[in-house]
Amino acid sequence: MYFNKFDVCEAYYLFAAHWHGGQFSKEYRIFGRLNKIKFEPRPSLSVQTLSENGLSIYNNLVRTVGNMPTDYEACGDCGFDHSYEQEEACFFHKKQAEKESS
Repeated sequence: MYFNKFDVCEAYYLFAAHWHGGQFSKEYRIFGRLNKIKFEPRPSLSVQTLSENGLSIYNNLVRTVGNMPTDYEACGDCGFDHSYEQEEACFFHKKQAEKESS
């Protein structure tokens, strides 16, 4: 594995597309970061079309246990990784409680 900007961007894009836990997950935020550097995925982008280096980067990101990445600790109630964005996660739980009490 070596650093190549395009391999990194493509691998991270596919990782986010396949493994994000919704709009508020840390994986979904990858799309925003890629957008800031003006990355636009090619139409044919898929795991099969990644370079050998890109595939290595993607596989390193995924590290699956069953069907979930080990680095993603999503809350069963809201999908947030509470260790990442506690404030937003708490806000979500408050909104859910308000809905349930109405």
